[in-house]
Amino acid sequence: MNIKRFNFNSISTTYYISIITLITALSIGLYLDLTKYDNHMILNKEHNFKMEIDKMKIDRGVAVLNDKLIIPPTRISKNETNRKRFAELSDPFTIIKKSGESEFIVIKFSDTLIFEFDGSTDPTFTDFFDNVFNN
Repeated sequence: MNIKRFNFNSISTTYYISIITLITALSIGLYLDLTKYDNHMILNKEHNFKMEIDKMKIDRGVAVLNDKLIIPPTRISKNETNRKRFAELSDPFTIIKKSGESEFIVIKFSDTLIFEFDGSTDPTFTDFFDNVFNN
């Protein structure tokens, strides 16, 4: 019985170049996506500032303000009666953040909204196991 073997020489050079080009393009795209916010400041409890916001965009649930500041996902403070979400705000507005607090104040025209953010980092395996087995 005669078995035909696959001959790698029969695959054209164009096929190899196409695969290498595709892998290179995907790698560059992934790298650029992962490093696009490396030069931005991430809001945390230690920051203390007052900033005029002229430009805000939401990227995967994270607010990017003035192409300088990143605010992690926020929730409205429990003592606030207004149920407006931070992502629904339109620019321009002013943010005031005091050091040591997880809350920040947003002033838009005559409205004052208080938001708080979760200053924790990404969940770890310990957090996962605690949530699964302790609840």
